[in-house]
Amino acid sequence: RLCGNMVVGLAQREKESNIRDAIWTMPDGSIVPFPLGVPRSWETSIPTQGVFKCRYVCSADDRQFGYRKSLAAKYGYFPGDVGEKDISWWTGLNEPPEDVIDL
Repeated sequence: RLCGNMVVGLAQREKESNIRDAIWTMPDGSIVPFPLGVPRSWETSIPTQGVFKCRYVCSADDRQFGYRKSLAAKYGYFPGDVGEKDISWWTGLNEPPEDVIDL
């Protein structure tokens, strides 16, 4: 749920269309698509049942480094003294580690 909250919050600050192929699989196996996008309310209140899956695709021009940095500090306990030039950005699915893709 927390990851879903973060993805929706990130999309609201960068570009809502960055969330792609979003589906919500209910406990009974039925699938709920999002033809109009993931609800904005999911940034603070995401459903407690089912499985949410999506892809997040963001161009370098749309990245909001300050918000991403605040997420890393709050949830990843990364130090706050990191600059944008200190980050290695991935550009394809073959580049990040497998556990990141599975997340």
